[in-house]
Amino acid sequence: MDIPSSLYYCSCLLLLLAARLLYSLAKCYYSNPSSRSGHRGGLRLPPRPWQLPVVGSLHHLLGDLPHRSLRRLSRRYGCPHLMLLRFGELPVVVVSSGEAAREVMRTHDAAFATRPQTATVRTLTKQGQAIALTPHGDHWRWLRKLCAVELLSAARVRSFRPVREEEAARLVGAVAASGGGSGNNKLVNLSEMMAAYVADTAVHAIMGDASTTDLFSAGTETAATTLQWAMAELMRNPDVMSRAQAEVRGAFMSRSKVLEKGLSNLTYLHWVIKETLRLHTPGPLLIPRECRETCKVLGYDVPKGAMVLVNAWAISRDPQS
Repeated sequence: MDIPSSLYYCSCLLLLLAARLLYSLAKCYYSNPSSRSGHRGGLRLPPRPWQLPVVGSLHHLLGDLPHRSLRRLSRRYGCPHLMLLRFGELPVVVVSSGEAAREVMRTHDAAFATRPQTATVRTLTKQGQAIALTPHGDHWRWLRKLCAVELLSAARVRSFRPVREEEAARLVGAVAASGGGSGNNKLVNLSEMMAAYVADTAVHAIMGDASTTDLFSAGTETAATTLQWAMAELMRNPDVMSRAQAEVRGAFMSRSKVLEKGLSNLTYLHWVIKETLRLHTPGPLLIPRECRETCKVLGYDVPKGAMVLVNAWAISRDPQS
């Protein structure tokens, strides 16, 4: 069907006007340094990449994982410490260096202590009552005290040492029974065993009875994945693996039982674990924070109400951090 000439000319005119508008916006953006450095309303905002109407900076995150896209953006637009994005109408400040992270999480911790209370968060956590996403206030302080005194205190951790040792011995026995002993080349699925070990240890500590552990499932995917990462890095570096194995054999060769106190002597193995977690950060982006009041970080103003994302994956790969 032929398109009416009047509609055709109107469509061409609208396309020309849209192209002219985009050209004007781009010219204004790149010719005005203040629009990129973020001087607005008397605030010196962090630098930012170019944005689109409505969607803001969301288009920059397409094509890759968010933490990788954010690091790529921070490098491309010269934002090694702080970068200002906009996800729709929400201002988002991305922290990409250890220096900036220390400012946010330590120096100005009180200003960034609360969590963003989006509609989704409020629905899933019963108006922000979850321990990791609760907003700053009396409830937050009560939960923090509860965790410090009752759940994560040194005395509480020590009280579960027999449980951890029992389950560790059970894990070693399971590996040996599966054909992983000396002189046997049978393959052993350590990922499944580690997942079961984490679940058994958690439920044993909570329920007080190892016989109930098969009835529950704990969050074990992270532990199993971390083990896979560690083994992969060790296989890539055979010299490191040999040294770690020698240290473990020296610490436990004369013992018939795995004792937790012996782990403190495995200095080299601790380094291996730390390096594994640096290269393969379990949580690439830390739980979002919200700026409670306009705060200055490394010379830039973080506006009140902005969401703050700490890119732990990028920081762990920054030689300066």
